[in-house]
Amino acid sequence: MVSKYNGLISSEFDLEVGESMKKLHEQSLQEKDARFITSIIDDGIAKDDANHATTHAILNELLNRDGSVGSKKQLPLFGAATLDRIYYNLFVIGGEKFDKGSFTVPKTKALVESIEPAVKSHFFNLRDDSVVERLLTLPSLFMSENADYMRSRPGQKVLFGRIISLEIEPNDVRIFFVADAEISQQSITNISHNLGILSIPGCSELNNTHWTIKQVDLIEVLTDAGLLVIQND
Repeated sequence: MVSKYNGLISSEFDLEVGESMKKLHEQSLQEKDARFITSIIDDGIAKDDANHATTHAILNELLNRDGSVGSKKQLPLFGAATLDRIYYNLFVIGGEKFDKGSFTVPKTKALVESIEPAVKSHFFNLRDDSVVERLLTLPSLFMSENADYMRSRPGQKVLFGRIISLEIEPNDVRIFFVADAEISQQSITNISHNLGILSIPGCSELNNTHWTIKQVDLIEVLTDAGLLVIQND
């Protein structure tokens, strides 16, 4: 079995992984097999973000195509062991669908509100390479604004993932990202107090476009709430 799956790592990465995964799916790929395959791939391409994101997308697509996994992603999250467990990025962008691989945040809304001064002091300089490198390790939530106070639209989803790069534009910060899971936005709203998300009667941080960073272990909160399953083995 090991020799069979080791062949997935090559310079023809995208083509070979795509074809191999399709064949495995046709053979009724089981979730336990997927965990093994992704662990092998993760070891082989740990330093290649683009390939690693592509692989995760392929595996999630194949395992969820027939609805066998359900709303929670059961696949191992690539790089879960290296994701930051102190801070997380929160992106709330009105009208954004997060379907193009990148989006923009107005500079006037980037790390300037709903953020603790001590946290801001670590991350405010986006032209500092060391700051950007740290940002890339933060787990992230990507969402549109709630439809109403403490209430999302029916079927509204939050993406869980991470930033893979950013660009400073004249008026905006462009964020490039990869998503690893979808979570019900209402479920996130319901546990917002555990996520450090601010709200007062009649007004919530989730009703306002902005990018902030919270000093919360996002992975722990989401797994404790049963909203995310991470396999690190």
